[in-house]
This record gives sequence, structure tokens and C-alpha cells, in this order.
Amino acid sequence: GAKEQFIRKVVEQAGYEGAYLTLAEADRLAAENAADAPTDVLREVFDRYIANNGEKFNGTLFRFIINRLRIQKDNYCHDYCLSILSEHPEETANILRYFGTIGAIEKTMARLHAFLQSEHAIYDYQLYQIFEWLNSIDERPSDELRTAARALAFDNSRPAYLRAVCRQLLRRNASVSDLDRIEASYAATLEPLERAQILCDLSELEPGRRNTILNRARRDHLLCSRAAQLVRENRI
Repeated sequence: GAKEQFIRKVVEQAGYEGAYLTLAEADRLAAENAADAPTDVLREVFDRYIANNGEKFNGTLFRFIINRLRIQKDNYCHDYCLSILSEHPEETANILRYFGTIGAIEKTMARLHAFLQSEHAIYDYQLYQIFEWLNSIDERPSDELRTAARALAFDNSRPAYLRAVCRQLLRRNASVSDLDRIEASYAATLEPLERAQILCDLSELEPGRRNTILNRARRDHLLCSRAAQLVRENRI
């Protein structure tokens, strides 16, 4: 198949002269020498078997190629990866990992925002993956992405895990109004775990006001007490 031929071609060009390799052995050796894999071969296989292939999408081959291009910090697949977020949400984690290495963050943020505003952004877990990734990078999210996070963070129809990761993004880029809304959401929340998360998200609040809230909240539940302690100790 395409993957087998590609792996063997990469391994051959890497100068391996041993006996016949099984697919698993070839994959391992190619991974170990991924930085030496010829970029032109990677791009050629991507164009032929992924970008310009009208047949069924091959997720295994797609991941194989972008993982090796990621190691080489090659952004050749950047636009294609953005274009398939709606069609192949199952590849979101691999795509975001690729984005995190190749640079072009400003362009990526603009396109991610466009995706979030589209009719295709329907899977809560995919949205969670995107905001979790935004929290993991050093770059400050764009104003547009913070606005999108704000809309989700205070939308009680969304799952708690998605609201939590959006609050985290707001906390890391805190504004007074966002912290006020996060504080207000504590009283409106009954679930102890989410209350504990909200307390953690108040770590950037003015210390006197924050400590007053923490002192009161620590009696609400064991999880809240633990969260209050972590915030006081600056471990959040």
C-alpha cells in the first residue's frame, strides 16, 4: 500500500542497508530518523495520496505524514489541516499538535476563529480540544478567540468540561469583567467539582477580595476547601 511504499522509500533514502524490514520495523526506524526523512518525499506522498486523492480519506497515512513534517517543522500541510477540521474532527488532536510546532500561530488563530463561528463547529469535545490547545501555547489568544471562549464559558447548556477550559483561557488572559463574571458564576453553580474549578479560576482576582471569597467557600465542600488552599498557596 501507499504507506508501506513510502516508509520503505524513506528508510532506503536514510541509508539503511540491513535485511528486509517488516512494516512495523520500518515504521520504527523511520520514526527514529524522522528528522532526516526527505521533505520532498513527504510532500510528494501527501499531495498524491491525501490532498489530491478523491478516494476515501486515509487517516493512518495522514497522521504518518504530518507527524514527520511536524518534527521537521514544515508547514506544508497547514492550510489543508485547517480545511479538514469540519470533515474529520477525529483528527483534531493531531492537527493541533502539528500547529503547535510549525509556527504560523497568528494565521492559525484567525482560521480557528472562523471555524468556531461556522456551522461546522458542532462537537463540544472538538471545541474543548481547541481551547485546551490554546491554553497550552505561549501565545496570547486573539481578541476574537477570547470572545468565543467567553460565550462558551458562561453557557450552561454546554458541558462542564468545555466551560472549564474556556474559563481557564479567560483566567490566563484575565480582565476585570471576566473575573467578575467568573465570581458570579460560583453562586449559580451547585456541582462541587465545578465550584472548585471556579475558585481556581479566581486566582488572578485582587488578593483581598479573592481571600474573602476563598474563606467563605472553603466551608462549602471538601473539593472547594482543597481548591481554596491551592489558590492561597499560589499552586494554580
